[in-house]
Amino acid sequence: MPVIDYIFLGLVALSVLLGFMRGFFREALSLASWVLALWLALEFGQIFVPVFSEILPSPALQIWAARLMTFVLVVVAGAVVNRLIGMAVRKTGLSGTDRVLGMGFGFVRGVLLVCLVVLGAQVLELDREPWWDESRLVPYGLQVADQIRDYVGEGIDYIGEEIQLGTSGED
Repeated sequence: MPVIDYIFLGLVALSVLLGFMRGFFREALSLASWVLALWLALEFGQIFVPVFSEILPSPALQIWAARLMTFVLVVVAGAVVNRLIGMAVRKTGLSGTDRVLGMGFGFVRGVLLVCLVVLGAQVLELDREPWWDESRLVPYGLQVADQIRDYVGEGIDYIGEEIQLGTSGED
């Protein structure tokens, strides 16, 4: 097996281990807080632009700093909520079930990370390298990556438009 297959297996195994250690509820809440933070930063980040208007000269830098601030604040708030819910789950006696479900969550996350690596490798044209053809796991990653690309294509276009709106026409 080529080295890339071992890297992919290690990535999935690490994700499963993290899912086991943190549990399903903490993993799911963490993911939800990151998604919410990204959405809020893109949609409402401009609210904090006045905070940076005297510090940063460029309007584009101001909006991106405001978005970053929004993102960080939401992720920190999500971490606090996540911690409180994690303590509540431990007290209910569901920690064993939570950890097993967390392993499943970690497996799915690991597979998605591998698919993102495969997509990135295609963009960088690493799919022309000999190890790519020798890999036993890349074909599976390609199948899932193609489905992901079809499924999230519109979402990626939307995010691209939001990013362009945030930086164009403000200078």
